[in-house]
Amino acid sequence: MNRRQFFLRRLHSLSGVVPIGLYVLVHLGINSFAASGREPYDQLAEYLESLPYLIVFEIAFIWAPILFHAIYGISIHVSGRENPFAYAHPNNWMYSLQRWSGLIVLAFIGWHFWQTRMANYLYGTPIDFQMMVDILASPLSITLYVVGLVAVSFHLANGLRTFLITWGIVVGTRARRASARVCAAFGVLVLTVSLSAIWAFIQ
Repeated sequence: MNRRQFFLRRLHSLSGVVPIGLYVLVHLGINSFAASGREPYDQLAEYLESLPYLIVFEIAFIWAPILFHAIYGISIHVSGRENPFAYAHPNNWMYSLQRWSGLIVLAFIGWHFWQTRMANYLYGTPIDFQMMVDILASPLSITLYVVGLVAVSFHLANGLRTFLITWGIVVGTRARRASARVCAAFGVLVLTVSLSAIWAFIQ
């Protein structure tokens, strides 16, 4: 691996946590307001939409990092080699699952972006409680959202685990095992909050 690849891999790992991972947590925090009902959620959504230079912030700190992470992630996926069946080591399975879950996450984010932000940008459709109710009106949409959120939760949690290793934050077998358990618990928490929001929109 040359220095350019080393730098890009580090940047790819970092972008998955900061700012993308932080954005996912903020997004989940916003969606958690749905559990409090339509009015609190709509009030928060209206406030966020009123923020000045929102689109500039979104492009610079959300969509550009996601685009870089996705493009370089696809490059890694295409050029990488995996064979978890021949080498049934847990790390090989996690590597494969991380790559394939990334593709699912990319498709899910693109679909969700089209249904929400693009509908708002192009047609002025308000991003509110009713929008999500309409989006989740069919069993197929609910199923696709659940699959997407499972992929997001796993990809984020496992990405955090590999980030801690890649950046030398955890060193040694015991530390890696402990961080893996913490990251797994974090992934379960993210998924639980995500599904709770879905439930609030469909009940």
